[in-house]
Amino acid sequence: MAELGKARDALVATTMHYAKVATEKPALLMLNASPLLELFGTVTVGWLLLEQATIAWPRLEALAAQKGVKLDDAAALAALCQSDDDARFYAGKVETAKFYAARAVALVASKAEVLRRSDGTELGVVL
Repeated sequence: MAELGKARDALVATTMHYAKVATEKPALLMLNASPLLELFGTVTVGWLLLEQATIAWPRLEALAAQKGVKLDDAAALAALCQSDDDARFYAGKVETAKFYAARAVALVASKAEVLRRSDGTELGVVL
């Protein structure tokens, strides 16, 4: 999934940015530690889901072939999933990975860009 590669690249760039910034403005790193760690979590979960989908897809293909079902036929695939627990399990793995990539992983690059643009303005607030 292209989204995961883009997210990984954005995470690496942001991490390298904060490795440099931390020596000059350590408070800025502390200010953004939670959002940065959240990005690590999102990318890691995306990778794990992709790994699961990579294992599930060929197994779903094999089950579908056994039953004479074409995976591009949504109605036939839905019927297969209704009648076969393994097919439902494997299809769920694949669809979950697609959903997470589209909804969570796709946001990583933009969130990483926001973190890289943080200039520490919040640190100047007098309390």
